Amino acid sequence: MLITYLCNEYPPAPHGGIGTFVHTMACAMARAGHDVTVAGMGGTPGEIRSEGVRVVTLPRSRLVRGRGLADRIRLYRWLRADVERRGNQVVETPEFEGYLPLPLGRCAVAVRLHQSATAMAKLDRRHVPTSIHRYEGRLLREHGNWIGVSRFAVQITRDTFRLAPVHQRVIYSPVTLPSTEPTVLPPSADYLLYAGTVVPRKGVCVLAEAARHILAEFPSIHLVFAGPIPCGQPDLSARLRGIAGPQAAARLHFTGSLDRASLAAHMRRARAFLFPSTLETFGLVTAEAMLAGAPVVAANCGPNPEFIRDGENGLLVPPNDAPGLAAAASRLLRNPELAATLAGNGRRTVERDFSVDRCVRLSEEFYAEICARARGDVHARNH
Repeated sequence: MLITYLCNEYPPAPHGGIGTFVHTMACAMARAGHDVTVAGMGGTPGEIRSEGVRVVTLPRSRLVRGRGLADRIRLYRWLRADVERRGNQVVETPEFEGYLPLPLGRCAVAVRLHQSATAMAKLDRRHVPTSIHRYEGRLLREHGNWIGVSRFAVQITRDTFRLAPVHQRVIYSPVTLPSTEPTVLPPSADYLLYAGTVVPRKGVCVLAEAARHILAEFPSIHLVFAGPIPCGQPDLSARLRGIAGPQAAARLHFTGSLDRASLAAHMRRARAFLFPSTLETFGLVTAEAMLAGAPVVAANCGPNPEFIRDGENGLLVPPNDAPGLAAAASRLLRNPELAATLAGNGRRTVERDFSVDRCVRLSEEFYAEICARARGDVHARNH
């Protein structure tokens, strides 16, 4: 099967969750015997082969105005030419920023719903640029074969854009941990862990308020924030220490950005992983913590209830509930046997439901279905 993934952040270029996902899937599909291409816009144009994957980088437009449209047209024209030269193929694109808002003829197109910029802004009560909203909406209208990384991702897409897919499937993204050695070692002290960008919209102020109670009850416990603080909020660490209070302030630690191996090492050693964010559509970092063997406490919203069963493989607390978060963390610290049971069950959940093999198999099945539908549509039009 010829498969092309559209991605503007393919590793080793700077990347987020979508880039990590596409890299994992592209390499896995290539190992499974498929002819895989990853195409996107970037700073250094060219074509290379990496880990069995053909990687095509197109130059970004130099226009000051209209650059977004010019980039999308350039990517579309390259894709049409590649289809004409190599034959029909499955094309998968994320919905984020809507980089394929045009029809693609007889090709089967799958849209992987990670989290659109429009839905992200809606959850965070922010404004999204009108052009991005239009590109994303147009892409979802043109291409009705949706793969949601969670049921929540499908539902919020339907609600945000008031659209229904032609064909849909929920396939959890693969969750893996690196086997390389960490460059930053975790603290030697007992600690609770948060991982992700350190911003208020991720619930870190709620966590700091919970820390005021947790760290007062457990004088030997620390709280580690593993992730970057954006440049626009340089005083956020001081603000969080202020919320936690003077007795706990010295036991709040900020690592800055960590490589994946170092983050995994921090997860493996943590007494518990606390993630109060209410903005997720998949919860990758929570699943990574579960795979690393950390008992998790997460907000009872978004995708979390789909794979975290309260009291069985993790704990769920009401959103934005600092006392509830503190009580759940304290419960784990007081009861190591419960923490170990939740951690073991959590790891087995991720190994079963979030494996690379499972994602590849279900994606192959979905691709085959939409290819058959595309062939059927062509046959119907010709007769």
